[in-house]
Amino acid sequence: MKKIVSFFAAAALVATMMTTSSCSKTCEAGYEGSDCKTEVRAKYLGNWSESGTYTSGSVQGPINSLAVVKSTSSGSVNDFISTFTFNGSAYSIKATLGTDGKTFTIASQSEPDGSTATGEGSFPTSTTVTETVHLSYPASGTNAAFTVDVALTGTKQ
Repeated sequence: MKKIVSFFAAAALVATMMTTSSCSKTCEAGYEGSDCKTEVRAKYLGNWSESGTYTSGSVQGPINSLAVVKSTSSGSVNDFISTFTFNGSAYSIKATLGTDGKTFTIASQSEPDGSTATGEGSFPTSTTVTETVHLSYPASGTNAAFTVDVALTGTKQ
């Protein structure tokens, strides 16, 4: 009888170890899902409606219903592009998701209007975003250098 109890105890221990180890699958960075083939950024791609404020020095104003398209980037699987038009200028800003799959950074990059964009943000959920874009403009002619900070929140459409 002792051998039978020992056998069942050992079998239960092995079954528990196999069950525990089979549930701890780690995907490569930038991927998720049971098969680790779904890009993390995929849930954030598409059309977004964002609003917020812009600030430049002591001037501040509202930004209402800014249409933003988030699309893939040819860079890494963690990169995406936010395309929008603000104050008559078109922007196509590359961002990189952090390892948590929710926060992102905008590394310094030149824009067609002569500004340099940087920033950061997060996706609190797959259908909401908060982001801040800093646009730095160099001195030009009689105009002094200036910065515009754009703070936005939005929802996926």
